[in-house]
Amino acid sequence: MASLKAQLKKSIDLAHINLTEKEETGLVSDLEKIVDFVKIIDETEKKNRQNDANQLSKEEKDYPQLTKKNVFREDVIDPFPNKEELLAVVPEKKNNLIQVKKI
Repeated sequence: MASLKAQLKKSIDLAHINLTEKEETGLVSDLEKIVDFVKIIDETEKKNRQNDANQLSKEEKDYPQLTKKNVFREDVIDPFPNKEELLAVVPEKKNNLIQVKKI
C-alpha cells in the first residue's frame, strides 16, 4: 500500500518524529495489518446487517424504528441509609439537601 506509506510519512513529518527506515517499514507493516483487520470486521458487520435485514418482517423493513429498543436500565430509587450522618459532615446544606457551588 503505497498510499498508506505516504500517509505515514506525512504524519511522521507533521509530528516531527525521527524514525529510521527500518522503523518506518515496521510501522507500515503494522498499519497494513490493522487496516486489513478493520476491513474484515467491516465485512463481517455488513454480512450481519444483511442477515438481520433478511430476518425482519415486512412491517419492520418498512418501519425500521420498530426494531429500536431502549437499552438503558430503569431508574431505581435506592435511598441512602445514613442521610443524617452524611448531612452532618457536609460543609453547606439547605433544607436537608447538600448545597453545591453554582457552575
